[in-house]
Amino acid sequence: IWTIMERFGYPTLLNELNDANIHRLENIMTLGPSFHNWFDMLSTWLEEQVSLSILPTDIAKLVQPTKPHTYKIKFRSPLQNLDNRCPELISFESKHKHLPLPSPTYLRIHAACARVCHLSGAAEYIDKYERDGEYQSVIKGWGICGCTPLRFTVFII
Repeated sequence: IWTIMERFGYPTLLNELNDANIHRLENIMTLGPSFHNWFDMLSTWLEEQVSLSILPTDIAKLVQPTKPHTYKIKFRSPLQNLDNRCPELISFESKHKHLPLPSPTYLRIHAACARVCHLSGAAEYIDKYERDGEYQSVIKGWGICGCTPLRFTVFII
């Protein structure tokens, strides 16, 4: 997985998240139980709010965040937010400027994985795989509880 991340333009990701670095503030968010479960299962993701503008002297598009650290909450199914508990937009802020906010890069990677999983139909396959209990022996062999190998791989990212 690290090789894939390197090829997609993230050559420092392994060092950033290796060993104890996995617990860096840039890689931490506090979430409620349902939202945490959906986030881990790639059923929800945070999509950075950006604006596109074309420079008069350049044909290439310039992508800029509309407001830094502001994200739209996206769901795999509209039924997940049926009771409207989740706001449409969230912004990360800190009263302590020396403490970093969640990394936009890590959130972009998570969003890309979730969108690919959702749009490719892989999410339904993973759900069926877990419901059928086919992964239990693999989990026990790895010594991991409550996490499938597929989700464990994405969780590492």
